[in-house]
Amino acid sequence: MIQVFEIKGTPRGQGRARARNHGKFARVYEDPEDTKYKENIKAQIANQNPQFIAQGKPVLLCLVYHMERPKGHYGAKGNVTPKHENEDCVSKPDVDNMEKACKDAMKGIVWHDDNQVVCVWHFKQYAEVPKVQIFVSGGGVKDIRRFLMLLMRDHGVLDE
Repeated sequence: MIQVFEIKGTPRGQGRARARNHGKFARVYEDPEDTKYKENIKAQIANQNPQFIAQGKPVLLCLVYHMERPKGHYGAKGNVTPKHENEDCVSKPDVDNMEKACKDAMKGIVWHDDNQVVCVWHFKQYAEVPKVQIFVSGGGVKDIRRFLMLLMRDHGVLDE
């Protein structure tokens, strides 16, 4: 079974930890915007009735980031120009930083810990409505082929 979650809003990457001096010591902290973004993901997933995958069980994960198109992709009439129609999204943020934010947010509500994830397949593409689609399945490396086939057949991942 594949669990599907849709996170509304513009995908965002997790930033680097920050540090500041606190007397003789350095204090490391997370950007408050990153914390707020992960809490938003967690709340949206919680509202979609996730099935918890127990500790020690392997997890397969697919993340599809739907990114807003740059204004330069649109013509005078507001339509995407043919030149940009099938263009790949090669702008920031990086997919690995977006993955980290999503995986951290799912800890404790979808799985025990993100070390359970044995395979991640992720990509970003332009879309009219920015969002993140998350596909999660319990299963090990032997189940990857079936997982990818189900994503394509039942969920339209990679459909034009």
